[in-house]
Amino acid sequence: MVKTWNPALRWLLTLPAGLIAMLIIQLAYGFIVRRILSNFDEASTVSIIVNCFFLFAKYAMLVVAMTATTPVARAKKKLASIICAIIAAIILCGSTLLVVHFADSINQTIMISTAVASLLGILFGVWHVSTSTSKPLEQE
Repeated sequence: MVKTWNPALRWLLTLPAGLIAMLIIQLAYGFIVRRILSNFDEASTVSIIVNCFFLFAKYAMLVVAMTATTPVARAKKKLASIICAIIAAIILCGSTLLVVHFADSINQTIMISTAVASLLGILFGVWHVSTSTSKPLEQE
């Protein structure tokens, strides 16, 4: 369905599609996992690992969803995913700077681990797009 849309519209919808994918993961985290983690301290190892997993998934989905929306040929999807990864890294830097600026106190362990998990998610998204577009269509 999306392939029939105007390419300019698809470029315009690239970022919102990625942000909607992130929102879906965030809603699942907020409604389900947040309730489970309420029994643990925010700085506990379990909480940090679960938060890192969800940040990894959010940023990987951001790159994959944005790349899927771009109106480029299959052969150029890897380049599009790299461009989307740069946009995701800018979003990551901006959100991290907002947290640092407005937070009363900062836990360095949480900040570093979530930033690394987010960067790994971005790289995984690029890798996933790269490997899935390098295969012929019959194998997917």
